[in-house]
Amino acid sequence: MGQAGIEMAITWQPDCIIMNLGMPVMGGIEATLKIRQLEQPVVIITASASAFEQDR
Repeated sequence: MGQAGIEMAITWQPDCIIMNLGMPVMGGIEATLKIRQLEQPVVIITASASAFEQDR
């Protein structure tokens, strides 16, 4: 999922990305760091859908 997000950021060059932190294989933090290396001006907002008490 994270790799697909990086590829979409390169292709679409969006102004804003909402990044899920809890993705399999490549997590949102790693994907965000890789997108930052592209040096494209983009706002990245991170979110997590986890609602478990221990994750809050």
